[in-house]
Amino acid sequence: MFIAKEVLDSKEIPGYIKNFLLHLVQYADGNGECYPSQATLGERMGKTPRMIRNYIKYCLELRLISVRRRWLHSNIYTILCCKQNLSTMRKSISDKQPTKEIKSTLPKTNGREIKVCLEDSKAILGETTFKRNYSWLYKMIRVAGYDIYQECLHWLRNTMLMAECDGKPIHSPSGMLTYQIRKFVTV
Repeated sequence: MFIAKEVLDSKEIPGYIKNFLLHLVQYADGNGECYPSQATLGERMGKTPRMIRNYIKYCLELRLISVRRRWLHSNIYTILCCKQNLSTMRKSISDKQPTKEIKSTLPKTNGREIKVCLEDSKAILGETTFKRNYSWLYKMIRVAGYDIYQECLHWLRNTMLMAECDGKPIHSPSGMLTYQIRKFVTV
């Protein structure tokens, strides 16, 4: 697996993104799929996981990679900038869309994904909070999409666990979930 020459020679793609892609391709199989954790990529590149998330976001905007998120596992990254995928990638690099356009192209959430998100929300938020905020949570899932919602739900779970360890329980978990989702999409 290798990165296409057009990507490496492009003046429109920053050097740090090219470097990120070169590190990512080292984990890829024959189909261009890999699943290193953000912490592992950060260690190899000498960057923080937060910077790695920014690199991933930038690559998603340019359609250099695609991401399938998995609950409690590292993401699966598919590298799209190889020879067979250049036709779709060239268009996205040459006319990079503004952020609002990209947010509107989030994949549609099907009924099964909504059901899984609602079950996970119920397990994390608790029965009472879940029932009280059911319609709002449903709207959040539809707006954010499965992947972003699951990532934010995972963040909320970790935050709640840390707060319990500190002895300061969270009083508004659904509000915190909404706050986190609004970082990714406009609600």
